[in-house]
Amino acid sequence: MGFKPGRSDLGGDTFSGWRRKIVSITAATYAVTRGQSGTIFTLNKADGIVVTLPAAEAGLEYEFYVETALTSNNYTVNAAGTGDTLTGWLFSWDIADLGSTTLLNENVDTIGFSVPAAADHQLVTNKTTTGGLKGSHWKYTCITDALWSVTGYNVGASGETPATPFT
Repeated sequence: MGFKPGRSDLGGDTFSGWRRKIVSITAATYAVTRGQSGTIFTLNKADGIVVTLPAAEAGLEYEFYVETALTSNNYTVNAAGTGDTLTGWLFSWDIADLGSTTLLNENVDTIGFSVPAAADHQLVTNKTTTGGLKGSHWKYTCITDALWSVTGYNVGASGETPATPFT
């Protein structure tokens, strides 16, 4: 599911492994299906997208990568219902910090991490404090029939103090 065999005859090289499916989302709303488990979705709508996951089912897995930075509205990933909750963590940092190193003992307000509360079932970015700029990446792995594990990172606007994207 979500994987397909691929091969390349360029230069005599043959690739006989599996490749993950990549789907670019450009519509304002998108409903992910069970059959798309294993897919990487790229988010490509500057004025935001609302993605809805299928009902939680142990073993489902999806990734979301922001390819087009938000200019307005939000990138949102919703669980199918409020009973499908989130666990995990996301690192967040200021876009100005990309390409640099920040030591963990530095007093920096523009880098942090977020952990969902027990009832959280959404990830909502706003391009500033909760991320959603180009390079943000979230991996959803369904652990039980009611629990998604979310890991990844958010890139937010320069000079903003990171805030949790989970609701």
